[in-house]
Amino acid sequence: MAAPPLATTAETAASRDLKVSRGRRRGRRRLTPKDIVVVVALLAIPILLDVALVWGTSLASIGLSFTNYNGFVAPKFIGSQNYENIFTIYTPFWRAVRNNLLWLGFLGVIATPLGLFFAVLLDKNIRFSRVYQSALYLPVVLSLAVVGFIAQLIYSRDFGALNSMLGRTDHPTDWLGDPNINIWMVLIAAGWRHVGYVMILYLAGLKSVDPALKEAALIDGANESRPCARSTWSTRSTPGATGSNCSPCSSRPTSSARPAGSVSARRSRSSCCSRRSASSSCT
Repeated sequence: MAAPPLATTAETAASRDLKVSRGRRRGRRRLTPKDIVVVVALLAIPILLDVALVWGTSLASIGLSFTNYNGFVAPKFIGSQNYENIFTIYTPFWRAVRNNLLWLGFLGVIATPLGLFFAVLLDKNIRFSRVYQSALYLPVVLSLAVVGFIAQLIYSRDFGALNSMLGRTDHPTDWLGDPNINIWMVLIAAGWRHVGYVMILYLAGLKSVDPALKEAALIDGANESRPCARSTWSTRSTPGATGSNCSPCSSRPTSSARPAGSVSARRSRSSCCSRRSASSSCT
């Protein structure tokens, strides 16, 4: 018995898929008036609460900042006098601005890159990686009160562990009471918690990268000093994108290109093109 023509089989499969698609469209139920009321209520209640409790109070605080109001008498409009007093009379204001800038710079320039560094190390499946991951993520699980209590045990002037390790029991340093160094001690405690949070976020993203991309990059000549940087981070920033010409991790062009039919080129091309669409440049 002769096999059916290939074109007839393809047309039959396409017709069957079209019927299934139409059946699914017919099976979709329209929203009833009751469903619409429920959806509107579920959306309206959180939006109203957000506007009233967050945006409303914020705008009211901004409006009251231009008045003289002590909570008992009616507010009196005084213009920008409160801001002039903050900039000229209230001396702790500039210290608060400095502390906020220090906080932002420390977490953004030191703590965040450090968490990214630990994520890259743990992504290499080093020995005892689960232990290191748990130890780094432990401060994130703890509450701020517990983290503050641990910091107090370390920085305390009388019974702190830091003074004991430094041998300053006779003349202890008041790490939290000295205004010249207490901000840095608090930043270290906050950075200890921030590093674990950044590490777990980046590590989750690195674990989702297809190992075939890294394998193809290593075949194309990527080294450990630049371990698949283009393939990893381009995949994280743009899903499905792996770079141009199917060589995402090539750090520099080689002087002698591989033959198009070599095993290395075929494996690299296959790994790259498996994650692209039919309209990609890998065709």
